[in-house]
Amino acid sequence: MAPTGGAVPDLPGLGKRPGFTRSAASGCCHPSTTKGMTMSMVMTPAVTGGVDTHADTHVAAALDGIGGLLGVPESTATPAGHARLPGWLEGFGTVCLVGIEGTGSYGAGLARHICAAGIGVVEAGRSDRQDRHRRGKSHPLDAVSAGRAGLSGRASGAPGGRDGEVEAIRALMVARRTARAQRTQAINQARALIITGPDDIRTRFTGQAAAELVAGLAALRPRPGSMVGYHTLLALRELGGGCGSIRCIRRSRWPVRRGCSTAAG
Repeated sequence: MAPTGGAVPDLPGLGKRPGFTRSAASGCCHPSTTKGMTMSMVMTPAVTGGVDTHADTHVAAALDGIGGLLGVPESTATPAGHARLPGWLEGFGTVCLVGIEGTGSYGAGLARHICAAGIGVVEAGRSDRQDRHRRGKSHPLDAVSAGRAGLSGRASGAPGGRDGEVEAIRALMVARRTARAQRTQAINQARALIITGPDDIRTRFTGQAAAELVAGLAALRPRPGSMVGYHTLLALRELGGGCGSIRCIRRSRWPVRRGCSTAAG
């Protein structure tokens, strides 16, 4: 991903902010000395980034100190693509801030990588609706809007951090909520089979509480006989056994272990 300062795509109105002229002196100053102890100032432009994130690709935008567009590349949503983005932005100057749309979803990995590089990150949120109405919907426009939201201060929210103990608990709660929903669905399906099943099955299991019903279904040992009755009991046993394993997940107490490796096991 190389700087594309001279290859900015045709995006009307994005090259510079209306009513502003680009100043060659805007940016960060670093003193340097030359021969004869003459002091001079080397101007390093300040750069703000904006990123529109997606499942497979990200579209980034580099902006100057007044929001003028410097370049718009596209990169893959992979660790290699995340590693190239900070270097591409630094090719234009000193990176002060990056506004990312979707730091809690598709942009989570990119936000972590940029924060690790020592660059400030803000959650840009959705792009400006008025800009979309005037210029239409496009990924480069969304990336520029994210960068300008961070530059202007309109977007100042902290990125959705997908790390630490909160993220560990969130992952466990996802499994717990899913298990609860699956257990409820399995019990409802079992009751429906019992209601429409043979008389002996309906008489045996109708009116039982959920825990008693699950235990009774899991303990079934169907024997060949009536085709409908036998296969209904097989289905009920599978539903009861599934509820039992789901119940184990719901009742588990998972300690959040500090210092554990994040590598997949």
